[in-house]
Amino acid sequence: MTMVLTGAASAQVPDAEMARCAAITDGAARLRCLDALAAGSVARLQAGTVAPAAPTAAAAVAAAPSPSDLAASMGLPPPKVAEPDRIDSQIEGRVEGWGPNTHFRLKNGQVWRVSDGSTGDLGLTDPKVTIRRNRFGTYFLEFEGRNDSPKVRRVS
Repeated sequence: MTMVLTGAASAQVPDAEMARCAAITDGAARLRCLDALAAGSVARLQAGTVAPAAPTAAAAVAAAPSPSDLAASMGLPPPKVAEPDRIDSQIEGRVEGWGPNTHFRLKNGQVWRVSDGSTGDLGLTDPKVTIRRNRFGTYFLEFEGRNDSPKVRRVS
């Protein structure tokens, strides 16, 4: 059996002591020697005389999904990220209407593009708008006081 000390614990075990244990040819005796070194390091950590080790690259690798986990999710859609069903904002300036591929810049900085073939005449100044997502994940741009809503997709 091989024991490896990492981080702060290994920093507190002198190389000479590790070499002494490693040189023991009897497996059981070598194990007792290494166990004693590890126990001393653990005791120093618990007593607070040694700072805990910082996370290592090995810990990051251990936290990464295994290839079998990745293979099991192959072909599935990515997990859904929680997002609101609606965004209320405003379009600054005059909005005469829309047609296919019309871009709208909301006051919050988002840009949405009309993604269907609809058209509409508005003649509004600084209209309040709502981007609403339906059950199927389709987004619609609703203008306050209007019943017609173009289907949109976010550009940025």
